[in-house]
Amino acid sequence: MGIFNILENNFVNALYSLRKNKYINIMVVIALFLGLLFPVLVLCFGFAGLNYIDSTLVKDYERVIKLEIKDNSLSKDNISNIINSNKEIESISRFLVFRKTAIMGSNFSYATVRAVDMNYIDFNSIHISEGKWFNGNSLDGVCIIGKKFSTDNFKGNSIGESINLAGQNFKVIAVTDDIKLSDNIIIAMPCAENLHLINDNLLQYYVKFKSGNDMLTKTSVLKEYIVDQFGVSPNIIVLKNEYQNKINNTIGSILALLAIVIIVLFYSLLNTINIVKNKVIEMKKSYGIRIALGATNKDIYLQNFFELLILLTISSIMVFCSIYLISLFANKLVSYTIVKLNFVVVLCSSITCILIAFIMSYLTIRKVLRQNTIEILRG
Repeated sequence: MGIFNILENNFVNALYSLRKNKYINIMVVIALFLGLLFPVLVLCFGFAGLNYIDSTLVKDYERVIKLEIKDNSLSKDNISNIINSNKEIESISRFLVFRKTAIMGSNFSYATVRAVDMNYIDFNSIHISEGKWFNGNSLDGVCIIGKKFSTDNFKGNSIGESINLAGQNFKVIAVTDDIKLSDNIIIAMPCAENLHLINDNLLQYYVKFKSGNDMLTKTSVLKEYIVDQFGVSPNIIVLKNEYQNKINNTIGSILALLAIVIIVLFYSLLNTINIVKNKVIEMKKSYGIRIALGATNKDIYLQNFFELLILLTISSIMVFCSIYLISLFANKLVSYTIVKLNFVVVLCSSITCILIAFIMSYLTIRKVLRQNTIEILRG
């Protein structure tokens, strides 16, 4: 008999055994499902938390400062002069946040509008869930909106819709699910300049240096240069200092989450080991009957292998589907992702559980098969 015929026969025997003892196996599936669900759910929640924290931090914040200038904003030529005169500066990005009435057909909303330069995305980890970021060739009359604004005003179907701001229509080309932009309308800075939206508003700048060394000296030199050349005194915020508490809290949250994951995983592993041992003990008499009818130890191992494989596959699919449904429901309650489904996490957790189950099953069956047939039949 070929290897494939042997595998096929044992797979069929495994299916027959599962159907014959379906109530016991249903309980095994439920127990494995719960044992896998909780650690995977904690990990998915943790991934969402890390993504949330990452989305609220400016990229390379160790070498980025924020400038705030009231009126008399710097032009593109002014920015070029600053970069050319200060070799420590890598790039500068302007952005402006203000409130404006947004008209969508017969509806209107007093919305937060964010005007940005094209390279604003180089300073922020902006995740575009639908559409694409601004194209440099077509900035006029287009906008990007946050997930909450899209849900509240367009029921989530916003791509291609029109929003009127300050008398000009803007076509929605993308949606972002970033928390800090959830209720924002994002337009290109040239549009804000053409609509004269910059006057009397607080214009802000991200300035990225080539390195994060000696930031205090660099910011002092930059401030003196702006005062001397343009006659305005900017307010400067060193993001590394501003984010320090947030970073410390993040580290604490990660350590706490890691401790929870370790505890839950340990419990899950003990649960899996206990389930597998009990299943083998419950099937002991069945194994004895098969041996009495001529089955070999290899047949018993293969049958148990396929039984566990089927049960764990069903449990893993149930875990994946459950977390997917939980993420859909939970993420609709808020404007950002609180449960991030990660297929790799589910797969790795399932494989770990399967390997441990196979090892424990092998060791338990090996111990059973060392007994003679009469003792095995006694159960």
